Amino acid sequence: MYRLLKKDVPFLWTEEEQSFNDLKNALSNPPILSLPDLTQKMVLTTDTSDLSVSYNLSQIIDGQERIISYGGRSLKPAERNYSAVEKELLAVIAGIKHYNEFLRPKEFLIRTDSSAIKFLNSEKHVVGRLERWNLMLSGYKYRVQHIKGKQNIIADRLSRIELPTDDSACDDDMEYMSGDVNVVSDKLQEDDDLLDRSNCIWEISLDAPNNNNDFDEPVTSSSDITDTADDNRADELLSPYNKAQLQGCCPDCKVYIDYLQDGILPRDDAGARKIVYQSERYLLQEKLLYHLDLPRQRKRFAAETVTRQLVLPRSLRELILSSYHDESCHIGGEKLYNTIRQKYYWPHLYVDSFN
Repeated sequence: MYRLLKKDVPFLWTEEEQSFNDLKNALSNPPILSLPDLTQKMVLTTDTSDLSVSYNLSQIIDGQERIISYGGRSLKPAERNYSAVEKELLAVIAGIKHYNEFLRPKEFLIRTDSSAIKFLNSEKHVVGRLERWNLMLSGYKYRVQHIKGKQNIIADRLSRIELPTDDSACDDDMEYMSGDVNVVSDKLQEDDDLLDRSNCIWEISLDAPNNNNDFDEPVTSSSDITDTADDNRADELLSPYNKAQLQGCCPDCKVYIDYLQDGILPRDDAGARKIVYQSERYLLQEKLLYHLDLPRQRKRFAAETVTRQLVLPRSLRELILSSYHDESCHIGGEKLYNTIRQKYYWPHLYVDSFN
C-alpha cells in the first residue's frame, strides 16, 4: 500500500489485494483487537529500526494480553541520522504522544527490548533533544519492563516495515523559534500578579507580525508607563560596571548562565527541573544574560511581541530602582514596575518596586 501511494507510481491493484484483505481481517477481528478498559493499566510496547518506529497499546484483560491499537510511522530523513539510543527513545516518545489520552491519567507500563530509558534516567546532565524528552517524560507516571528482543515480536516486525510518515506531527527538535506570541486568557478581571500567566494559553505564531489592532483597548495604556528619559539615565549609570562579570557572581543569574553556556545543572533534582523548564525564557547574547518577557495579560484576546530584558544582578538592582524612582518624580510602585520591566528583569521585581 505504501509503495502504491507514492507519487508517479501506477496504482496496480493485483496480488496486493489479497494480502491487504488478509491483513485487514487479522488486525480487525477478535480476539486480536479489544476495546480499552480505562480502569486497568495500559501497556505501551515499542521498537525501532532504521526505517520506522512502532508503538502498540495493549492491556491484560481476563488474564490475557489484548491489543488495543497498533501504531507506527516511518522515520523522517533527519531522524534516520539519530543514534540507536535516540531512535529507541523516539519510539517511546512517539507512542506516548499518539496514545496520550490513554496514558496521561494513570500509571502505565513501557515494554521495550532496549535500555534507552534507563540510560536517559541515569544521566544527570543531558542536553538538547534528550533533555526535552526527559522533561516530557517527567509529566507521566510509568514503569519500564525490559524484555528480550525475541519476545518483542509484534513491535519488531512493524518497525521493519516502511510505514507512512506522520507529516502532521509537530517537530519538537526545532532549536529556535521566533515570531509573535498571542495570549488568550480565561480570566476577564485584571490581576497584577505575574504568576497568573499560568492561567493563560500562549499561542505561538511563526507568521509575520500582525499589525492590525482589533481590540478596543491596548494591553498597556500610556497611563501605565511613564514616558521619561530614565532609560538613557539608567544606561549611563550602568556603563562603568562590568555587567557580564557581575551576572556571573550573582546566584540568580549564575544558574542560568551555567546551564545555557555549559549545560551544568544544580545537583538537586527539583532545582535542575526548574532551570530546564524556565531556561526557555532566557538567552545569552554577547556574554550577557537576557530574559524573554511574554506580554502581560490584562485584557482578553490581547497580543504583544516578546520583550528582551537585561537580567540585573543583585548588586545593581537598588541602583536602577533609585534612579527610575527619583528621575520619575517618585512615581508609584505600579508605574515604576511597568517602566523598569521595559528594559530590565530580576526575580521579585514587582515586589521590589513597591518597597
